Amino acid sequence: MLVHLSALVFLLAAPPAQQQEVFGIKWCSTPQQAVLAGVKLKKDMERTTEHISIYDAVRLPKGLSGFENYVLIYHKDRCLVKVTAVGTTIDDSADGTHGKQEFERLENILAAKYVAAMQAKHIGRKLYEEEDEFYQCLGYEGCGRWIIFLEGPDRKIMLELHSAGRSSGYLVFTVESNLWSDVLKESEDSKNSKDAEAL
Repeated sequence: MLVHLSALVFLLAAPPAQQQEVFGIKWCSTPQQAVLAGVKLKKDMERTTEHISIYDAVRLPKGLSGFENYVLIYHKDRCLVKVTAVGTTIDDSADGTHGKQEFERLENILAAKYVAAMQAKHIGRKLYEEEDEFYQCLGYEGCGRWIIFLEGPDRKIMLELHSAGRSSGYLVFTVESNLWSDVLKESEDSKNSKDAEAL
């Protein structure tokens, strides 16, 4: 049986009001504003850097069903630039049926909400022999991937089904603002500058 690599690239045309927020939090808002909106944030000091501040949250004002953890990334504690939602473990169908259904459910919601200008689909290059090897296969590069990419005026979106072992998996939904690439470049330039001074 072939594992399908489903990769879709969209150009989105969402109404302006929908382009201002992600999961009910405004782009470029501060952690303090999220707390005032009722979000309980816990700063991840180990992953926070000079340019990127990382917070964990269990709930957001407009969270996704089936997702229990969120990672909010801010530029220097001043501007929300990226949010990642991590789904609960899906282990009630070893052959991946439920995971694929949840993936396709969200895919259909996105396709109905936004206008698709371009799409591409690919087939995985390797085989898996047993039905309960679907999730295990997702854990190996080149065996198979379930992923969609979307791009809009103010954001880039990725939804991917991940492996959590031989018979279980979970969904990851990532939304990046258009400022995210600038933040990454600033961080990389700073690191290179410091390394150049040290050499």
